[in-house]
Amino acid sequence: MSKQASASEPMFTIDSLPIFTVRVGMACCDAERYRLLGPKSGHRNCLDNMFSAMKALHKSPPQAILASFNIFMNRAILDDGRNLETRPTLCWPSDYITLRSEIDCYVASSACPQDIVPMQGRPDLKPQDIEISY
Repeated sequence: MSKQASASEPMFTIDSLPIFTVRVGMACCDAERYRLLGPKSGHRNCLDNMFSAMKALHKSPPQAILASFNIFMNRAILDDGRNLETRPTLCWPSDYITLRSEIDCYVASSACPQDIVPMQGRPDLKPQDIEISY
């Protein structure tokens, strides 16, 4: 039996964080965001990647996926306090994070497919692979 997380029930504890860029509470990129950035349709995005992963397990998310836990992203809050700027990642290929699950849960992960704005830390904007160990 799995449990849903609530505002008072932590899902994960960060056991080690040798990297320093973690952004929480950002909406997942989705088809609409890519439409606004230019591509008309068919661009991979984190929200669809997570739904695909759940579908492969023959599961449905127990609630809407409204925000993601963006571990390696670099988004700056601008001086107006309301707007964000996407910047290239400050992380390197050997950077990692260790999470410990505090409840039974399904975890879907997506290597960021963003190739329109410079957030991958590469001049060619090529999305980077991720590795998951457990």
